[in-house]
Amino acid sequence: MASLRRPDNMIDLSHGSSNTYLVEARHGLILPCIHCRKFRPILLDGNEYWNFFMRGVPIERAFPSLTLEQREILISGTHPECWAELFAGVEE
Repeated sequence: MASLRRPDNMIDLSHGSSNTYLVEARHGLILPCIHCRKFRPILLDGNEYWNFFMRGVPIERAFPSLTLEQREILISGTHPECWAELFAGVEE
């Protein structure tokens, strides 16, 4: 899985918190789903958030506590249900 590059204009929305908090679509960090166009918020650990969004640690190392499906939501916004619909019948 490829890691995402942090935009140069990225600002720290954690306000120095190391607590767990909900990252919502309004923060602009989660894209709308490419299939249903809806947002799904994700609960992130503050340290993991910092490592990924501010330090540029690859997603699979930055978020060891997230499932693959949750990481995909961060990458593309695509929900597991929509992913299944999009790729129904496609062999791996």
